[in-house]
Amino acid sequence: MRLKNLLLSAGVVRMAIACGSALSLLSLLLASAEVAPAATRQEAPAGDGVTCSVVMVPMRDGVKLSTEVYRPAAAGKYPVIMTRTPYSMAAGLSGCRASSTLSPMAARGYVVLLPSMPLKPSPDGKNQLGSDPYMELAKGVIPAVDKVVEMGIADPRRLAVMGHSFGGYSTYGLVTQTNRFQAAIAFAGESDLISMYGIFDPRSRYGPYPQEEYFAQSIIESGQGRMGNPLWKDLGRYVRNSPLFYVDRVQTPLMIVQGDMDIVPIQQGEEFFTALNRQGKRARFVRYWGEEHTLMSPANIRDFWTQVYAWLDEFCDITRDAEGNLVFDGDHVKSRNGGPALNPEDFLRFDKVTSK
Repeated sequence: MRLKNLLLSAGVVRMAIACGSALSLLSLLLASAEVAPAATRQEAPAGDGVTCSVVMVPMRDGVKLSTEVYRPAAAGKYPVIMTRTPYSMAAGLSGCRASSTLSPMAARGYVVLLPSMPLKPSPDGKNQLGSDPYMELAKGVIPAVDKVVEMGIADPRRLAVMGHSFGGYSTYGLVTQTNRFQAAIAFAGESDLISMYGIFDPRSRYGPYPQEEYFAQSIIESGQGRMGNPLWKDLGRYVRNSPLFYVDRVQTPLMIVQGDMDIVPIQQGEEFFTALNRQGKRARFVRYWGEEHTLMSPANIRDFWTQVYAWLDEFCDITRDAEGNLVFDGDHVKSRNGGPALNPEDFLRFDKVTSK
């Protein structure tokens, strides 16, 4: 095992400890699919020194789509985290969410960006046929990133992308299409539609009828995957929409997170990690035993967020003070200048300091 490519495992520890803001932000990532369009632009305080605004971003085809921006209230150019699940949505405005959702990460000093990532409608076997979601991933993302940089609130040298489930698929896809991001995190995402199509659900693998669970086939053919057919009828579409087959293009350091009882099989993360490791590229694989598609153990949720913060801070070249606040050099975050990055344990210490 290369020292720079780490396999991290954590057992499930059922402990009655408070996970606070980490749990609320996790719930947002897991539910970041469709949002009903709103009629007007919204700007509002989001708590903890965080503000939220909804801005319209012009796409290359001239259509304007909404992007939610959560940011620290103080002026400055901040590191950016882009997170969203692609979905079908008409052009329009979505509203700022409650302060208990994205505020915690913005309170850590990040601008959190939720761009519109519309895809073609799911196949219905009649008028809507299979499409190529992989090819559409970057359309709403790159213009949104450019917009917040233009607004003067984002540091173009400190950009990250993360996502869960189909948002994890999007993360895999984006890092094979662009080198704009300095760090990436894919949580419970699909990387290989071909192998996922035929893998049993781990929760029913040793039961009498695992073949009667059709989740993978359903979601790939007519759900988020939008393939429109089983793989043997349109193999080329499965190949060109599987990020794994473009893994040689990845230059972004990637952390992969998966539970071994996930309905999106842990093998999806294993395949992508193995391919990166084989090429000597920077990657980390964090695995949680006994966890399914979402983390349930408070101890694992807390561990997950400390891993996230440490990974993002390392590759976005962030300096923090003794209480975990960003250190600025003029209007941008101060570089570590080759100094050591913080460890996950440091963020547990910051929580203790700020909770006193």
